[in-house]
Amino acid sequence: MMRNCRRCKNVEPFSIHANCPSPCIRNNSPTSAGSPSFATRLSNTLIMFAFYLDVKVLNWEGSIENLYIKIEKMRRLNRILYKRRHLLLKWDQQCKML
Repeated sequence: MMRNCRRCKNVEPFSIHANCPSPCIRNNSPTSAGSPSFATRLSNTLIMFAFYLDVKVLNWEGSIENLYIKIEKMRRLNRILYKRRHLLLKWDQQCKML
C-alpha cells in the first residue's frame, strides 16, 4: 500500500522530496509523525549504498570487458608478428642455402 509523505504528500518511496518545505524521507511506519525513524533512515541508506555498489560493479564489468578486448587485440597482433618472424627466418635460411 502506497502512502503519502505526511509533510509534502509525495508518494515516491525512498527519495528526498524536492518540493517539501523541510527535506524529509518517506516513512512507511503508520506511527510516524513526519520524521523518519532510525530503521527507515538505515533502510534508505542501505538502498542507496546497494545502488552505488551496483553502479560500481557495472563499471568494473565494463572495464574488464574492455581489458579483454585489448588483450584479444594484442594476442592477434602477436600472432601476426610471430608469423612474420617465422617467415623471415625461413627466407633467411633459404637464402643462406643458395
